[in-house]
Amino acid sequence: MTRIYAIATILWIAAGLRIVYDGSHPGAQPTQPVTPLSELPLDIVGQGWEGEKLTLSEAVETRAGVDDYAKHAYWSKTARFGLYVGYVIGFKSNAVHNPDVCNPGSGYELVAKNTVTIPAQGLETDLRFNEYTWRDPITARLVFTLSTFCYNGIFEPSEIRVRMNGWRANYFSVITLQGSFSGTEKETREKYYEVLRQSVPAILEHFPD
Repeated sequence: MTRIYAIATILWIAAGLRIVYDGSHPGAQPTQPVTPLSELPLDIVGQGWEGEKLTLSEAVETRAGVDDYAKHAYWSKTARFGLYVGYVIGFKSNAVHNPDVCNPGSGYELVAKNTVTIPAQGLETDLRFNEYTWRDPITARLVFTLSTFCYNGIFEPSEIRVRMNGWRANYFSVITLQGSFSGTEKETREKYYEVLRQSVPAILEHFPD
């Protein structure tokens, strides 16, 4: 057990040392989005969904630590979900947020978590996301989440790896989809996987090469 803690400590120290150099390494050229995420259209998620654009409160936007973002809400006859994309110019450690912290902080109970790879035609890399199932503390209903970090064209769901390698990032992004269950777990999964297959290519058009 002591050895496990020692290894974890070494990893976090290494990450901390790299974070000191956020944006200052000669290999990192902090880069603006190609176009503002506010221009991300609603129809990127495919057919059968209605949607609207939302804004973060000033307090939440400050805590998020992002330079640009898009927040969309979608619904159909059988499901509803939110899609959030936060963009950081360069890398800022305070912008590394993920559902492992945020959802339990809101009272959600973790039911299951896996790291998944979602094949996507037309992209040079597969989509690697953390997949979560939660129980809503108020309604007791299940909630489905897919979340990842993206920097320099790499999809990396591991927060530790992002913190260790983020100093090399020209940009950094958080991509999170969270929605209601619709049918079985398999049906819910496939529904939201398809949303990501449809939407991620359009999202990447806003990111530098």
